[in-house]
Amino acid sequence: PDNSQLGAFEAYKYIKTLVKPGDSLNLFFDKKTQDRYGRILAHVRLKSKKNLAALLLRQGLVQQLVFPPNIKFWKCYQVLEKKAQAEKKGIWATSRYTAKNTDSANKFTSGYQRFKGVVTQKSFSNRYIWYRLDDKIWLGFKKNNLIYFPKKYFENFVGKKIDVRGWVYYSHDSLRIRINHPLQIQF
Repeated sequence: PDNSQLGAFEAYKYIKTLVKPGDSLNLFFDKKTQDRYGRILAHVRLKSKKNLAALLLRQGLVQQLVFPPNIKFWKCYQVLEKKAQAEKKGIWATSRYTAKNTDSANKFTSGYQRFKGVVTQKSFSNRYIWYRLDDKIWLGFKKNNLIYFPKKYFENFVGKKIDVRGWVYYSHDSLRIRINHPLQIQF
């Protein structure tokens, strides 16, 4: 537990109350069945017919991640996560999952982070549309993933205050976050 992500041990204990040795679980899949590391991507239905991810989200023990093209249930999951956030349940009661100002970021910032700020600039590359957050962090929208965003999503995007979450990395002398799905941004 010492090296675990915040909430991992609590989620593990909760799952142990739901799943007993010998219980059968049903897996159901979306478009991709494995990620690039060979891990199985599936939704888990318990013996009780309940969706495990939904239960964990509602308790605030996990946060929702979306990896297109696997987008099944994301809207339902989002509702459950927002309820847990509003009630400050589980991980949402900690400062670790609160959006930070971009001033706290530097070139050594990495991992899954949440920031708030104002979109200040727009740029293009061959495969991405880039928006800058507070002139500090580039948000990269892969052009292939734009199909997941509503048509008018980017109208007047520069100047908007947003809360963004994703994996931060340092490249080309700047911090960057790849944005794959609208779930990663709140206005």
